[in-house]
Amino acid sequence: MADRMRKPAEETKADLDKLFLEKSRVKETMSDVLAKLTANRPKDALQFIADYFQSTFEQSKRLDKCYRCIMMTHHSRPVYQQNIASAFDILNQSKLGKGLYGVTGSIFDELITLILQGTPESHIKKMTDRLSRRRYEAVTYHVFHYAVTILAVYKDYLRVAEDLFELLDVNSSGQVDKVYADLLLTQLSTTFDHFKKDCHSGIQAGISLSPDALHTTVSKVSRNATGKEFIDCKHFLELSADVYLSLLQPPD
Repeated sequence: MADRMRKPAEETKADLDKLFLEKSRVKETMSDVLAKLTANRPKDALQFIADYFQSTFEQSKRLDKCYRCIMMTHHSRPVYQQNIASAFDILNQSKLGKGLYGVTGSIFDELITLILQGTPESHIKKMTDRLSRRRYEAVTYHVFHYAVTILAVYKDYLRVAEDLFELLDVNSSGQVDKVYADLLLTQLSTTFDHFKKDCHSGIQAGISLSPDALHTTVSKVSRNATGKEFIDCKHFLELSADVYLSLLQPPD
């Protein structure tokens, strides 16, 4: 009865509080520290908790430093490879236990979310599901480099997909005919597939996505456009994300 009598303002506040706790990962952190506390049963429980949060704070600082190192330059520049190695070294100093250091799946997942900030939540979930590692799994440099680069390219890919959508949305209605949208998805799939197989084919792949090349291709299918079924940009980007994920290959 009391729950049903709650005012809308109270419900909104409760929802905001819940959202805050979820975003700040407080519940997950508290569950983790309590699990470690009961598993280790230290003599000084409070000191153990204090050490845990100090370690978490230091890890957070390393994560931020690692992220800034990754974002210093575009992935197409030669120095990017050096920056990735430096970023991994920063996270590799994370303390795992007594005398043990390394990159775990837990902090690795946090980095994925950090790199993808600004992209839709659904995209972050899809990428995390594909790239994440088990919480306490050791992440090697090879896996780290692969995932970080995949995310960097993905953000560029989404920008290209959005630009292509706007190119066809000549009336600025926020929608395009599904026939044209399907064509763009096919072009994106073909382009990324070429680039994935041979980085040197990236220039040729870029040509296939130029406005002139698209105009030629669109003209060929324009008679099939019905004007009855449309797709908006949000849905198009979701489908574009699926295309990208479908072409990803696990690191060797």
